[in-house]
Amino acid sequence: MKQLFVLKLIFCCAISVLLSNQSSAQRLSAQHKAGQLLVAFDEKTDVIAYVAMHQWVQNIATQLQIGRQVSPQSNIWLLKYNQNSISEMDMLMATRRSKEVREAQFNHLLTNRNTVPNDSLLAKQWQWTNTGQTGGTADADLDAEQAWDITTGGLTALGDTIVVAIIDDGIDFNHPDLKNNLWINHAEIPNNGIDDDGNGYIDDVRGWNPDTQSDDVGGGFHGVEVAGMIGAQGNNTKGVTGINWRVKMMIIGYNSTDEADVIESYSYALKQRQLYNQSNGTKGAYVVATNSSWGINEGQPSEAPLWCAFYDTLGVHGILSCGATSNSSVNVDVVGDLPTACPSEFLIAVTATDAKDFRNFSAFGLENVDVAAPGDNVFTTATTQFGTGYTLTSGTSFACPTTAGLIALLYSAPCSNIIELSKINPAEAAKQIRNALFAGVDVKPNLQGEIKYGGRINAYNSLLKLLETCGPCPKPSALGTSVLLDTSATLTWIPSTPTVTTNLRYRKLGAAIWTTNTAVSAPFVVHNLQECTNYEFQVDGICMDSLSGWTNSYIFKTDGCCLPPSNISQSVVYTPNGTPTENQVFFKWKKVLKAKKYSFQYKIDPATAWTTELVNIGISDSVLFSLYLPTCKKIIYRIASVCDNSGTLSDYSPEIIFNTKGCGACLDNVYCASAGVSSNSEWIKFVRFRNIINTSGNNNGYKFFDNQTTSVNIATNYNIFLTAGFPSTTGFQEKFRVWIDYNQDGDFDDDGELAFDPPSTMTSSAGVISIPTSAIGGLTRMRVSMKYVGFQASEPTECEEFPFGEVEDYCITIINFIPCAAVTGLNIVKQSGNSAKLFWNDAATNIGYIIQSRKKSSPIWDEVSDTANFYIFNGLICDTLYEFRVKTICGNDLSDFSPAVTYKGCNTTATKDVIADYFRAQILPNPFSESLKIKLKLSQATSQILLKLVDLQGHEIWSNELKKLSEGNLEYDFEDEILRKMPSGIYFLKIISSELGKSEQLKLVKM
Repeated sequence: MKQLFVLKLIFCCAISVLLSNQSSAQRLSAQHKAGQLLVAFDEKTDVIAYVAMHQWVQNIATQLQIGRQVSPQSNIWLLKYNQNSISEMDMLMATRRSKEVREAQFNHLLTNRNTVPNDSLLAKQWQWTNTGQTGGTADADLDAEQAWDITTGGLTALGDTIVVAIIDDGIDFNHPDLKNNLWINHAEIPNNGIDDDGNGYIDDVRGWNPDTQSDDVGGGFHGVEVAGMIGAQGNNTKGVTGINWRVKMMIIGYNSTDEADVIESYSYALKQRQLYNQSNGTKGAYVVATNSSWGINEGQPSEAPLWCAFYDTLGVHGILSCGATSNSSVNVDVVGDLPTACPSEFLIAVTATDAKDFRNFSAFGLENVDVAAPGDNVFTTATTQFGTGYTLTSGTSFACPTTAGLIALLYSAPCSNIIELSKINPAEAAKQIRNALFAGVDVKPNLQGEIKYGGRINAYNSLLKLLETCGPCPKPSALGTSVLLDTSATLTWIPSTPTVTTNLRYRKLGAAIWTTNTAVSAPFVVHNLQECTNYEFQVDGICMDSLSGWTNSYIFKTDGCCLPPSNISQSVVYTPNGTPTENQVFFKWKKVLKAKKYSFQYKIDPATAWTTELVNIGISDSVLFSLYLPTCKKIIYRIASVCDNSGTLSDYSPEIIFNTKGCGACLDNVYCASAGVSSNSEWIKFVRFRNIINTSGNNNGYKFFDNQTTSVNIATNYNIFLTAGFPSTTGFQEKFRVWIDYNQDGDFDDDGELAFDPPSTMTSSAGVISIPTSAIGGLTRMRVSMKYVGFQASEPTECEEFPFGEVEDYCITIINFIPCAAVTGLNIVKQSGNSAKLFWNDAATNIGYIIQSRKKSSPIWDEVSDTANFYIFNGLICDTLYEFRVKTICGNDLSDFSPAVTYKGCNTTATKDVIADYFRAQILPNPFSESLKIKLKLSQATSQILLKLVDLQGHEIWSNELKKLSEGNLEYDFEDEILRKMPSGIYFLKIISSELGKSEQLKLVKM
């Protein structure tokens, strides 16, 4: 009966393929070679005669010709024709209609599907993909990219979290490439002094340290390098990757040379796997391998029977053990070694090879050393005296974890049979994984005769070998959903290779009765579900003569819940000239199925009241909504779904904060990322550049100090001083560089934007930054980079992630005018009669001068202007003391007044200025944007001071009167709408006191 059922299925599938072929005739594949067909002929067909008979199709010349026979077994031929004469689809369909043709198709182009992670230092890891980049031999690697096409690790086909136990000197819990892949015992409550999970260990949250009898497993060096080979997190844009991208690593802190600690370390891993096996995964951990990158040179197994026997004990419960053999070129079959000479079928002994597949420094042994793995100059994670980062290292210590990591990767293969076997007979499953590991080695002539399996491990080969043995009808894997609606769901899975079709069943979670669908394929849509409800489904693979059995359940929840929107984003619309529009911002979020409308709330910091807008749902999967908002403001917003006509609201989404555009290039542009991966051992301690005076500590490799700013003028030089910080008095070789985005285009790679490049490496650097005349005025970004350049590391570049050091960003304001030069060399000499000549050095770029004079006894200055660099005063009164001062007039600026000189009429003897300093004035900030703070120091009280703000042409823009001022230091804050609306430029503030007989004029800049 079952055979009849299967035959019916095959017939149905054949009809389905035929219908599929007919429908596919309506569309044309783009990825094929034009003018070529692959054609499967009947066995008796004379292909030469067929080609001769089909030179014309639909009265169109085809120019059909034979390319070659590509499969004698299936009688498949490559035919070529003129695609410019006849359409490709017409040619394909005409060929398919021929009675001599069993099937025809286009000759499709293939694309490389190697899965390549985006880790920034991946190119240094030749052990995964060797192109000869380090001087090695191409393909002397694990073929990791092809293996990652199949699996990147982490979970078994049945959803078990795979764990590797690393017995070493500890771990760095904060390493950015390791912290997310460290195993945590979630069944244990930390620091309560209780064995919560009943495994015999108290507070073992992060692993176990047999020496301290605690979970103190931090602070490792060797262990950090080992862990990176197994499970440095892959595809996270940081650093490196392990052979597994997401495996969990159980850290067992082996810190002594005591053999008792060795056995206790293994016992901890064993206990966790035993609990997992006994509880069907509710307790313990699915430990599949241990790693031991240590041992005893020339150690004798006969002297360590308990140690060696423990590998069999681990194996019985499903744990394979990897041991690193000696780092000396000796034959361990002759001299011995612990643990790699232990006679256990569950222990895998590993030696090390280089990037050319040669064994140089490591041990060998045809009987006791099983395989080789990359271990010479491999790149991995590190914690060294320079801090958290990465390093090149060598030893069997790193070949061994590569092998342990591959074992864990094999357990993540899409093969449910091996995982089910591991639950019933864990020892047999471990042997099958081991056998696949050995069967997949790349055999090398130089290793044959030296080690048991004669080659270096290969992840891709071993995965293929394992998949070949997955049983006659493996269960489908990777159950999931692709589309979830309120009353329907699209269910997905991956069938095993022998699967013909699949049975599927589903039910409401906790219900007693399943709804079953037979002979289905993925994806499959189930209907008539209840909204916002949990369901589970299982699938059963049907092969030619057997069934796989039902998989474990996959649990999902239908849509239709009253939820806030997700995938929320915002963007500012730009005008063609590149500046943001005054106010318009677009908001986008994923549509909520239940929503009738949306409640969009926003406020402009520091406003306290929310403004609410009701937004319609639209017809697409996403909602687009725009608002007009002020430029350069901090905006806070949140969104809730309105779920019915009564106005029922979901919770609001978390508040989102962003800044609108218009602040200037520094804040508006998105600059490239640059950071030190580790800044624990060196960081930027101090930056001084004009008004930026910033002392900071370790900022984890990068920080943007947007609250530290200063202004600079073009064509002006400024001092810069930089200092490195270290955790001790000992410093390292640090190279500083500073970039400024002078043209404000969002990058630092234009000519001249490397603003400071000291010639040497040192713990501090001082120099000068010259602002070029080509710099564009406004707010722009300055980047300070400090990189450790020991061990022949390259100098820092503007957009890179480097192992050790730090990067800091700042905003600076460039003022695009050249300051007006002040008058120098002011002097006065007597002329004939009651006249005197005032003269001075001619100032550069001047268009004239303002000359002021007064009697020493007068509070009011008289003022004239002239273009010459001298002026003659007539009618001076004899024996009367005068003073004179001059300022320069430039095209867009005025200098300050020169120091005054004194002169006695009818007397050429200069007299010292003794006039009292009635008051002093200061403006903050300068440059200003919306408000001013004026500081006055008065030597005596006064009833009135008049303030006048004028532009370069002397037009009064704003004025204010201060009354009844007392003696001493006074401060006044001014915030006025006029100040906010003033255009950017140069202005002058006149401060006048008629009562004191004093006036001052101060220059200020509006940004």
